[in-house]
Order: sequence, then C-alpha cells, then structure tokens
Amino acid sequence: MKRKLLSIFLAFAMSVSLLTVGASAVEPTYGDIAGHWAEASIDRWSGHGIIQGNNGKFNPNGQLTCAHFAAILARLLKLPAAKDAGFSDNTPDAWHYDAINRCAAAGILKGNLNGTVTPNAPITRERAMVMLGRALGIEPIENPDLTQFTDGAQVASYARGMLAALIRAGIVGGVTADQLAPQNNITRAEVATIIYRIYTGDVAKNDKSGLYASYNKFTDMAGAGWAAGYIGYCSNAELVKGYPNGTFQPSGNITGYEVLAMILRAVGYDKNGEFTGADWALNVAKYAEQLHILDNVAKTTNLGAPATRELVSEILFRAINVPMVTYTAAFGYQNVGLNGDKDGKLFQNNVTLGKKNFDLKKDDKTADKFGRPTITWTYKTGDEETVIAVKPLATFTEPAKNCEVYDESGLAKNTKLDVYTNSEKKDGTYVIADNKEDSKQAMQGRLTEVYKDRLVNVDTYLAEITKTVAEKTDAKGHVTKAYVLVDKDVYGYEGKTLDNKFVTKDEYKVDDLVLITVADGEIQSMVKAENKGAVLTGVLGNRKTIDDIQKVTELDKEDVKINHTAEYQPEELTLGKTYTFYFDTYGNVIGAEELASNYAVLDTLYTDTVKGVDTAFGDLYFFDGESKTDVTINEVVGDDAGDFEATAKKNDYYYRTVYSYTVDKDGAYTLDESRFYRGEEASYSSGDKYITVDGERLQLSKDSKILLQTKDSPKGTFAQYTGFEKLPSFRGEDVQFTIVDGYVDMIYVYAYELTTRTVFLYDVEGYKTKWNDGKPYTTFKALELVDDKLEEVEIDLYIPEDWEANGHRIPVVGLYEITMSSDWIWAVNDKYNTYAVTQLDGANKRIRTNDGLWFNLDDAIVAKYEGTFTKGEVDQEWTTKDLTEQSILFIQYDETKNKTDDTYDALAVYDLFINVPVTVNGKETKDVEYWYKDFNDVTVDLKEYEMIDTAKMSDDEGVENLDITYYDLDGKEIKDFDAVKGTKVSKAVISCNDVVTGPIEITTKNQPAYANAKLVEDDFHFDKESQTFSVYTAPGSDYHTIIVELAGGNVSAEQLVKEIKAQAQGSIFQNVSDVYNTRIGDVFEGNLTTETANDLFIIVTSGDGKTTTQYAVQVMPEEAGNN
Repeated sequence: MKRKLLSIFLAFAMSVSLLTVGASAVEPTYGDIAGHWAEASIDRWSGHGIIQGNNGKFNPNGQLTCAHFAAILARLLKLPAAKDAGFSDNTPDAWHYDAINRCAAAGILKGNLNGTVTPNAPITRERAMVMLGRALGIEPIENPDLTQFTDGAQVASYARGMLAALIRAGIVGGVTADQLAPQNNITRAEVATIIYRIYTGDVAKNDKSGLYASYNKFTDMAGAGWAAGYIGYCSNAELVKGYPNGTFQPSGNITGYEVLAMILRAVGYDKNGEFTGADWALNVAKYAEQLHILDNVAKTTNLGAPATRELVSEILFRAINVPMVTYTAAFGYQNVGLNGDKDGKLFQNNVTLGKKNFDLKKDDKTADKFGRPTITWTYKTGDEETVIAVKPLATFTEPAKNCEVYDESGLAKNTKLDVYTNSEKKDGTYVIADNKEDSKQAMQGRLTEVYKDRLVNVDTYLAEITKTVAEKTDAKGHVTKAYVLVDKDVYGYEGKTLDNKFVTKDEYKVDDLVLITVADGEIQSMVKAENKGAVLTGVLGNRKTIDDIQKVTELDKEDVKINHTAEYQPEELTLGKTYTFYFDTYGNVIGAEELASNYAVLDTLYTDTVKGVDTAFGDLYFFDGESKTDVTINEVVGDDAGDFEATAKKNDYYYRTVYSYTVDKDGAYTLDESRFYRGEEASYSSGDKYITVDGERLQLSKDSKILLQTKDSPKGTFAQYTGFEKLPSFRGEDVQFTIVDGYVDMIYVYAYELTTRTVFLYDVEGYKTKWNDGKPYTTFKALELVDDKLEEVEIDLYIPEDWEANGHRIPVVGLYEITMSSDWIWAVNDKYNTYAVTQLDGANKRIRTNDGLWFNLDDAIVAKYEGTFTKGEVDQEWTTKDLTEQSILFIQYDETKNKTDDTYDALAVYDLFINVPVTVNGKETKDVEYWYKDFNDVTVDLKEYEMIDTAKMSDDEGVENLDITYYDLDGKEIKDFDAVKGTKVSKAVISCNDVVTGPIEITTKNQPAYANAKLVEDDFHFDKESQTFSVYTAPGSDYHTIIVELAGGNVSAEQLVKEIKAQAQGSIFQNVSDVYNTRIGDVFEGNLTTETANDLFIIVTSGDGKTTTQYAVQVMPEEAGNN
C-alpha cells in the first residue's frame, strides 16, 4: 500500500511540475529550456530518467501526447512488461507500443469505444489526471428541499444540492428572507464575502469582518458599505484582486472565471501569479477542470459572462470539498502530505476547506420518514443538515413476481431485505428469489423501492379536505403557516392514528379530494386528485351492479387498473352509468362518486313502448366532446314521455338547447333549465381570442369549452373544442354561454359556413374510422400551411353515403383540398397533381415542371416526404437547395394569382421520396429505392452454389428484367458464370440503368448443378471393355434403370458404384448410394447376377439434399451380353 501511494504521489508531483510554474535552480540539461518557468522540474526529472528529450532539445512548449505521458508513467512507476492490450492504433513497430501496453495492464490507461487509444493525440490535462487517479472527485448531491424560497424551483437540478448545502452552512443566502434569485447575476462584493466565510470559517451574524474594513487599498471602497470588511480581509490575504486602475468595483458583476480565481486562491493556488496576465482565465479553467469543480456545469456555460447565484453556489460547494494544496518550487502544488496517523499509510490527502472550517461531514447511514436510505451532510454551524435520497436499485408501481424483483434489482438470491411499509417495519423480511410467485410486496398503485439492504413500500391514499386555514401574521409579527385538515377516515388507510393536519401553501377547497402519502401517522405529501366523468363499461363477474370498486375493469371501453387502497365509491356501481372517477399519480383508479349536475345538448328525442310503458329516449352531446345515444330520458324541464311525440322530427321544440342534467342509478337522465346566457347571433374568426355575440366581444381562454352544432337535429352533427387555438371560423345562431372570471367558460352555437382547407395527408393507412350518429368518419394526420408555417393537424372526414361504409376514397398520400358540401359532409378533392421537375433556374429559385408550368420558390416552404404511397414521415428541414431535376413534387399555389403567363408563386412544396419495396424470396429488405429516382444497386448474399432465379421491376406498363452480376468467394466479379456445371459464388449485385418505376422482386434458387439428382444417360464401359452398363429412363415415365451387361467376367456391386461415380454422375455434388437389396432390406455386397437383378437399386441425391432419384439395377446374362 505504501509503495502504491508513494508512486501515485510522485506521479502527481511530476505531472504538476511539468504543467505549473517553478523556479530554475540548476544548469539546464537541454539547449532550449534556459529561462523557462519549468526549467528546474525538467532538469530534475530528466536526471532521474523519467522524462526525455530528443537531439539535445526538450521542446518545453511542445504538446505532450498520450504516448509520451504513458512512457513517463511507465518509467516512473516501473510498470512490468505486459501483453498486447488490443488497441488497433498501437502497433508493435511503434516506439510507444510497450509503454501503452504496460499502462493499460495496470489499469491506468483505457482506450476509446472504437478500440483505439489515439497515442499521438495531444493529451489534455483531464485525461492526464484520469490516468493518475480516477478516484478524484465528490459524489453529486441531488434533490434537497428549497421550498423555503418562493423561487427555489428555478434552481437547476444539477445545482440544487450544492446550493442548499452552502445556504445551510451560512456561506451564501437569499437576496431576501424568502427569495433566492438563482438566475440573478452575483456581484464581486458578494463573492468576496463568500470567500471570506469559506476561508476563515467565520459565519456568525456578528462576524469579525468589520475589523478589516480599513485594510482596503482600493479607491472605490466608500460605497462598499457592509462588504468593506470582507473585501479588505480577502484582499490582504491575496484571495481577491482589483483592477489595474486601483478599483475593486464591489457592485459590479463578477464572471465565472473571477469566482473560480477567488476560491482557488482560498484552496492554495496562484502562488506564482498564474491568475494574472493574459492567460489567467486559461490557467483558472485548467485547475478547475483538474479538480472536477466544473463537472456539473454545462459545457455551454459562458464562464466569461456575469455569474448567476446558482453557478457560484455550484462552484463553491465543489471547491470546499477539494483538498487544499501546498506549494514548493521542486514539486509545485501538492494536495497530499505525510500521514501523522498510525495506520501504516505514508501519505494522506490534505484537509479540505469544508472540513477545516465547517466540519463538513457525510453520513450515509440515515433514512427518510418512509425508511428509504439517505445521505446526510452536516455542518458545525449549528444543527444544519442536507439530506439526499439514495437511488433505489429497482422501482415498481404494479404487482411484481419474485423473479422480476430479482432481475431488476440485481441482488443475489437469498439476500434478506428489511421491509418498511409506510415507515412501519412490521412485515418482517423479504428474501430475494428467482421464481414466478407473487412478491406480495409490490401492488397496484403502491410505490415499491428496492435497496441493497431493504425494501420500502409507499402507498397512496384518497382523502377529503375538511378545512383550509390561510397564513396569518399576528400583531407581534408571528407567522402561522397555512394548512389544511383532512377527514381522519382516510379511504383505505389502516396505519397509526392519523395526524390530519398538513402545512402547505398550495390552494385547496373544502370537499376537494386529494392524494396523500403517510409515514408514522403523519401526512408526508399531498396533491389534488385528477378526475374525469366516464361510463362504467366493464366489471369482473357477470353482474350488472357491483358494490366493490376493486372489480372495475373498464371505463369508456378502455381497460383500467385499480389502486389496491381504493375504497371511495357510491353504494353501488352500475354498468353503463356515468360516474366521476378519481385517479392516482400512476393513472390507477382510486375512487368514484356519483356524477354532479352537468350540461348537455339534446339532439334526438323520441318515445317508445317498453313493457307496456311509454318511455322517452334521446341522444345527448356534452361539452367535453363525449356523446351518448338512445339514453333514457325521464324529464325535460318538467315534461315527460306523455308530452313527447313518438317521432324524433316532431320534437324540434326541445332541440338546440343546453340543459343541466342529473343521472339516476338506472342511467336515466333528467334535463332541466341550464340558466345559460342566450344570444341570437355569433361570429368568430380563426385564431382570434374573442367571439362576438350580438355585437359584444366575449373573451375566450385556453380552457373554454366550445360546442358547435353544424347539422340540424335530430341526428345532428357536433364538434367540440377546448380553447381557441384550433377553433375554425364560423357564424351561428341560438347561442348559449356562461362567463366565469371574465372569460367564456362554456358556449354552444348552431354554426355554419365552415372553411375550405388545403392539407397534405401523409398517412392514409394509419387512419382510424369511427361512428358518430350512425355515420362513419375517418381521422387523418396531415400538414397544413398556417401563417406561412406547416403545422401538424388531424382531419376528421365524414364519409358520404356513396362511399364504402368501412373505408374512404383516399388511396394515396397527397395534397388535397377539403371543404364542406351543402349537406354538411366533408368533400375531398385531389386537385393538386404530382409534377416532375424538368428545369431548375436561378439557384433553385425557379422551377419548370413537366406540364410546362413555372413556379417561383422565393417564399415557398419546402418539405420532404419519405415513405410509401400510403404512409410516411415529413421532414420540414428541407429547402429549395435540396431540389433536383429528379424531384417529384406536390406544389400548393394560388391559381388565381398568375404572376405571368404560366408562372405561379409556390406556397408550399413537398418533395416526394416514395419508397419502393425490394423483396428477396418474398421478404422485404432494408434496401432503399425511391420512385422515379436513379436505381440503387441491390446486393443479395448467396449461398455457395445459389443463383438468382428472377430479378424484375414491375409497373403499370409491364415487367423489366434487371441486370445481374455475380461475385466469387474473394469478392471478385465472375466473368463466366456456369450454373449447369456449378460456380462458387458469394453474392450477386442487381442493377439497372433506368429510374425506379415500381416494386423490385428478386428470388433465388440453387444452381442446376447443385439441385440435379439425375445421372447422365449413356452407355459406359467398366475396366474391361467387354463389360458395360447403361443409364436409361423410359420415355414418358419416371422409371429409371441402370442395365449392367456381363461379358467375360463378374461385376461386383462396389465396382458398379465406383464406375457410376467416375463416369455417369450428373454433377460433382451428387451423392450415389451403395447398391441396396429390397428383399433383404440392406446394402447388397458381392457380384451382380441375374438372380438378384429384380431386387437391386441405387439412390442418387442432389447436392442440396432436396431431391433424390431411384435407379433400378438390372443385370443382363453373359450370353445376352455376348450377342
């Protein structure tokens, strides 16, 4: 251990001496270092053989490379020889090969992600310091509580922990008691004060800074006021410096570099004036980077600009945790010294400013109220501490199996964890296991966090506000903070007796339902529960009515999950009925209640006889955009079924009216007067914040609920909007509205005269078709030119009766003009055709198309569409410079504004890159081909004896065969490809000298030689000329025969197979079997005779193993052979 520490110490000393100011003390060894600030250090370490020059020169101002530094470290630490580290740019013939391998083996040097080590690249101080010790630095502090400041939330996440620690230590504070102003610029006087407190540890309210007010040597201290003493002390301690004109400018802004210079002087730097002169900021930044003070500061931060308070806090917290340094001429700055402890270690790090002046301590054995582990920083300035949460190994908010806890936590099997549930340690221990049993800890809506020694459960409960108390200040200035009380009977809570008081500045009202968490009987957090009205459409079991909210499975025909603590509900929940449902922060249902009175427009009303009773039914439209059809209507402003007509058309008296409503347990509606304001006429222009009603302008808000009826009842057409951003222009009548806080809250208008729109539909495949009032409509994604910008929009197109009931007549993407027809059904016109560019003129500012039209592009917006004919994506970063004479375009223009003959001003241009599919053996590849663009060669990887069967491109005019080039196993082009004999290949390249006109289809097959299972048909001789065999296939049949003619001797089965392989094989890849005997069911051995002729056969198998041919073996007698 001593040897290792000493080695690191010497390496650090050497590197600092090479990079910091030192005094010259000996005769220079090299001819180019005389008078250089590092002369003494160079001579010292050169004499020890640690650093080396070249040809009598050292080149002290030259850049040190990674290889040089590795060589220095290898010599200094006497690293043992090591094997090749595997870096692709560290080759055995390089001078640095051995040094880099040694450093890599010692763990000092690590390569890049691409396997290189960049040995000849100049080494940065950061990389050099990493090589010397990666363990330098401090753990970041995260997520402390800054709610005591009204602007605490403005502090960036990276700075929150440091800022809180410094505030609690008394080093920095707010600009007022409750305002932190983290983004404000900080003054030089403020920083001088902070440096004084850090350096001296004097943070008392009545500190001793006033003793130094007269020490100032600056000419502008008369207006320094409270800061004069701090500036005087820091100036005399050489911690801060003024300007060349003798001033300090205490109220002036201070830059990030100036802050760094001040705090680094407090740590012990600038003993040689490095922080003055032309390069002072560079030197400051250099040390700050070495010490990791800027690790959490964004790279884009301008340290030369006025520093914000949060930047200063980040810098100071990092700096007070850096070991202080001492300086010597021989070794430069050192952050270690001799160890006085009897622990066997030779050296130890110097003390930090934080430890020296504030006794800054870290305790990682603490926990929060729920039992979650934390890290606590404490200070000697009082009972002050900062608590930081430890990140869990795994987090769950839904039920989890034991194996899921095991996989996500990474803990070893059989690890025992203490279990804390809502702070109570009552559930024993949880043992990590890798099985599929339920963990019985993670539950729906419960936050379960797994740590290395514990498992913590935090439940969410639904509670009701019963009282709110505002903040009060009495006559003596004592402040009573605002708080709320909740009903002690919290739904689902079964823990300790609840303290139902919660201090908060958030605004709540009595009867509000809120989500709370509880630890040790105290409320820890509170947030208002989100809610919405929804129809209960699914429950567990086969009953229509349930009495347990845990059995709810579906709302508005969408699956939902229920928080395991959920209990708040009506006495009964009935399928098909609307309730107000409450949700936890994870989206689970946590409660339900009967729907409060709301508002709707009655669209259709009729009566029917049900079980002998006249019953009224109707369709309702709501201001949230929902609708209900054929619901039971009990009453309409006192009228019931006996007052209504059976036919909906005859009940027009009740239409175009907003009603308040209530719903009974059977789902029947009672409609009453809404007491809305009424107007005769309304008009609105798209984008305006005001709607005009009977000549009076009423202001809309982003939350205004707007319900437009565009076709008369019954079975009318409605459109709902929230806010005015997407509200179209309209005029209307029968206006009814409410006003809340000066804004329109809800408004209904019977509207007409809707606008025509030109949109680019870029997805006619991913649309959704729904039904509304018995008619289908389709929602498309599109781009629309709005205020000279292309905006993403969704277009709802009602489908006319002559269209298909389940589809639309928009076959391909394109630029369409959409308007409303006289019967209020959307009409879609594809008035814009595609244009091919035939000529580009004037730096792509003017184009000519294939139909002879010219378009000016000066003010046009250009976008690129890439995808198929039915679906794709749009890139709005495209410009006119990207257009070519191969471009296929949609062009939106105003045809009424013909600038000159056949010349128009383009408004929007869509450059089409239509993907044409490339398939190989029926599977689509990743090759990119564009419709009417140049053909890109397609490479098809082939097996050794494969070939291309078909390579074609199809379009409306027919099929075009494509060119094929084969390549051998070495990647060389094959000039004489012979599939019959068999040619070894690695790939084929498909090409075409034309543009792409349609889908490209490629299929492969085995070469004929590889697929052939037939022998050559002919007469063949054995070794003896008199003995022959013939291969024969009967015409018109699949009967294959080998006829052996015996003459002058015997022929064995082995001889026959040998000669077939030598003379009759159809290809070299075939496999010829032994001779088989069907009678004995085995290989036939011995001579062939006429007695065995009818029972013998041979099987020939193709090279690919897919085809076989059986040949019967017949033997002709010797006499027949001699005839």
